[in-house]
Amino acid sequence: MKFETLLTLLNFSPENIIEKHPFWKKLYNKGIDIKQEKLKVKFKNNNEFEELKNNWRNDANIVENFYVFLRENFPNAIPSSLFFLCEVKSKDNEVLSLEDVNRYRLNNELEEFEFIRYFEDDEEDDDEEYEKEYEHVNADYKVESTIIYLADKWLKDILSGESFYNNNKQYFTKKEIKLFLTCDWLNPYKISYDSGYMDLLKYYWGTKIKANDLIGILTPEFCSYIFDDLSNEILHDYFYFICRNKKSVKNEYEIHNIWDSLKHMLGFDFDHVTWKQLKETSNEWHKQQIDSPGYDPKKQWKKTEIKDYIFKNGESLWTINEITTGKLLYEEGVDMHNCVFSYIEECIQGYCAIFSLKMRYERIATLEVRKYGLRYILVQVRGLLNEELKDAETKEIIKLWAKENNIIIELK
Repeated sequence: MKFETLLTLLNFSPENIIEKHPFWKKLYNKGIDIKQEKLKVKFKNNNEFEELKNNWRNDANIVENFYVFLRENFPNAIPSSLFFLCEVKSKDNEVLSLEDVNRYRLNNELEEFEFIRYFEDDEEDDDEEYEKEYEHVNADYKVESTIIYLADKWLKDILSGESFYNNNKQYFTKKEIKLFLTCDWLNPYKISYDSGYMDLLKYYWGTKIKANDLIGILTPEFCSYIFDDLSNEILHDYFYFICRNKKSVKNEYEIHNIWDSLKHMLGFDFDHVTWKQLKETSNEWHKQQIDSPGYDPKKQWKKTEIKDYIFKNGESLWTINEITTGKLLYEEGVDMHNCVFSYIEECIQGYCAIFSLKMRYERIATLEVRKYGLRYILVQVRGLLNEELKDAETKEIIKLWAKENNIIIELK
C-alpha cells in the first residue's frame, strides 16, 4: 500500500473500527496502526502530518490510488464520483488546500494569490475590484466546500459499515440510495484527471432523477448547475414537489423560473399548494421585480472575456452583447418581461454574466452564463415572458457564439 493511500485511509477510520467492519479489522490485523505511528516520525510535526493527510484531493495520483485500493479491497460498492479533484492554485501555480484558502481569507491575505480557476490577474485592480473578486471566490468556495464536505461524509458513512440511509435521510430516499451506491459500479474505474465536484453533483442528481422517473423532465446537467447549493433548506422539498407534480411540469425553464423566486422565499410551505398555484406565486414575485423602480443606473461591473457577437445572414442580423450596467439590465428585464434585474448583485460580484440577444435590433432572448472552474457554462436561454426559445435558426446562432467563446452548452 502506498503511504499516501494509508494517510488517506486514516481520514475515514471510524470509531471502534475492528468491531464495526471486517475491512478495517483486516487492515488493523496487518498493523495499520503501527504504520501510522512510523509515518508520523517522518514528518517535522503533527500539523504537517495532518495537512498532508487531509489534502488528498489536491493530487490526482493520490485520488486515483485511493479509489483503486478501495475498489480492490472494500467489499461494497462506492461511487467513483466521490473521488474527485479539488485544485485551487496560487499565482505561482502552486496547488492550495482548502485549509490554505480559508486561512488566507481569514487573514485578509487574498491579494497574495491569483486563483486561476475564478478570475484573471489585473495589476490595475482597485479596492472595489478586489472586493468583487473576493466575493466571487467566496461564492464558488461555498458551493464547492459543501460538496467536498458531503463527499467526505458519504465516503466515511460507506466505509463505517453503518446504515447509509439512517445517516443521510435529508438527502436520499431508500430507492435513491440504492441507485447512488451501485449504478456506476460496473464502469471502468479509471479516475478522470479532469474530474471535479460538479461531476458528483451530476451523479447525485442523475440518480435522483432516475429513481423518481423524471427522465425527460429534468437532466443531471440542468440540476447540477441550477440546484448546486445542496445546503439550501427548501431545495429538496422543491425537488420532491416536482416529483409529485411531474405531469403538470412544462419544461426545465419553468422549473428554473420558479426556483429563482423560491430562493428568496424563506420557509416556503409546499403542503396544500398545486403546481399552478406555485407558478402564480412565482409569477407575482417576478412581476414585483420588474415593476420595482428602485435601481441605480450608475451601477456597473467588469465585462468578462467573452466576446460580443454579430452574425448576418442575408437581411437578417443577430447580435449578442453582454450587459454590464444596472440601467441596461433593468431595461432587459422590462422589455423581456423577466426577473433578470434581480441578478444584479450576482453580476456585480461575478457569479454570472447576462447577455442580450437581438434580431434586427429587437430583443428576442436573455442568456445567462456562469463560470465553474475554468469553464463557462450557458445555463439559461429565455425568450419573452421566460418562454423557451423555439426559433431553430437563432439557436444555431447561439451555438456559433458559444463555440467561438469556448462556452459549454448544458441545455436540452
